Amino acid sequence: MFAGVVSLFSTASHADEREDAIAAAKAVVTALAEKKFALIWDTASDRYKMWVTRDMFIAALTNARREIGRLTSSTLMLVRHNAPQLDDGY
Repeated sequence: MFAGVVSLFSTASHADEREDAIAAAKAVVTALAEKKFALIWDTASDRYKMWVTRDMFIAALTNARREIGRLTSSTLMLVRHNAPQLDDGY
């Protein structure tokens, strides 16, 4: 019975994480479309920021965004839950 209750909480937790992940992904795509690269940097994890400077990040996104072109539509294709990788900081 305990395992069943834990499973229910786990499922609810994963549902919340799924919705949070979808909202975050949509926010990133919107920020990219609107060329708000500093906003993406400001919300990036500290672990990621250890490997790249703000200026490098924004320059890379500016160049990549130029090659992508204007956003005309956005469709969610796949949502996959991966267990947290605490040793890696994810």
